[in-house]
Amino acid sequence: MSSSAYFLKRQMLTALLLYRDMETSPYPADRLLGNYFHQYRKRFGSRDRKVISEAVYGIFRHKRFIEGWESAAEKHDELFKPLAALVLEGLIDRKAFAEVWEGKDADKYFGLFSRREIPGGMNFDTAAGKLSFIYSFPSWMVERWIERFGEAECEKLLRSLNERPPLVVRVNTVKISSEELASRLAAKGHKAVPTEMSPYGLKIRERFNIFELEEFTEGFFEVQDEGSQMVALRVEPQPGEVVWDACAGGGGKTLMLAALMKNKGRVIATDIRAHKLEDIKKRAKRAGLFNIFPADLNRLDESKLIRAGVDRLLIDAPCSGTGTLRRNPDAKWKMSLDKLKQCRADQFGILEKYTGYLKPGGRLVYATCSMEPEENEEVIEAFLREFVNFGRAADDTHLYPHQTGTDGFFIAQLTKR
Repeated sequence: MSSSAYFLKRQMLTALLLYRDMETSPYPADRLLGNYFHQYRKRFGSRDRKVISEAVYGIFRHKRFIEGWESAAEKHDELFKPLAALVLEGLIDRKAFAEVWEGKDADKYFGLFSRREIPGGMNFDTAAGKLSFIYSFPSWMVERWIERFGEAECEKLLRSLNERPPLVVRVNTVKISSEELASRLAAKGHKAVPTEMSPYGLKIRERFNIFELEEFTEGFFEVQDEGSQMVALRVEPQPGEVVWDACAGGGGKTLMLAALMKNKGRVIATDIRAHKLEDIKKRAKRAGLFNIFPADLNRLDESKLIRAGVDRLLIDAPCSGTGTLRRNPDAKWKMSLDKLKQCRADQFGILEKYTGYLKPGGRLVYATCSMEPEENEEVIEAFLREFVNFGRAADDTHLYPHQTGTDGFFIAQLTKR
């Protein structure tokens, strides 16, 4: 075995062990990977982290397909899952696969995985069953999407959700223009083209560690999906206004709102996870934004700004996240219909609690990174039935990965009469 094959085998063993732990953990894979690599940061280099992460995500992304072949295969190698994942992701060549596989049938299985062939003798009673196996999604999820979109459209959606998302950044126009940033990136060999919907987005062709760029440390851009940028744009914040980002999370949309306001006015950021606000403070400092004010969600009535009423309110509500399965393939195996119902109840509760702080005439933007009606249209329709002093400011926006190339998002725009 060559030294490269030896190191690849070690990486695959680590990936397999991590996958087994993550499969039963309630926490998302990206958090667990981050914690693991931080704990053992002296043991793994950037190349190790990349290969291990891609293998873990690949197993989750193609879980049902890989397990089907693992059951049907004559060979039962302990590295079957991570090796199959790397082939399906196009991240390993035939030679490297054969060295680690260590069997005469390596060429055969490399070909089967590459062509995504279905094991012989495997039959499917329904279209949902077949698509569920080929694209590795829970059957109940595929059945729902076939019912809503039709079989052909559903397959396009599934295929897009199995693709790795493009690298998209949002230009921080407080510090630099889109044209100047694209020029600086091009000078370093990184071609960037404007995104189709957001005027502040750049799509970068190749993948690399973008956080090592001088332009990132200087705060010229943030990595942010174009769909997420569209949510902030729908808020239409104006310089000098008071805007409240109620479920701010790590602050991607908060930062964009502040930049759109040109550092004038105030953007109040809150989140149920108080530690997230510390991330926002660091990111705002790097971006040169001084109009962001993190606040304690449990002490809203002590804030004079909140009590006086806000001009615009963004509720990017916690949700199932079906629109972000390109980034979080592990999440699809931890979802259920019961969780959808719980999300809906929580979302309505947030609307009920926070919209009282919006001024008359103010704009409410409700958004989720979900594609499920229970969390989107049905929540808004129920809210409008109960809160008659709100009306629609525009038609709802639906973003679907196979149609827009973005993460999946729902955006509703309402006005308080």
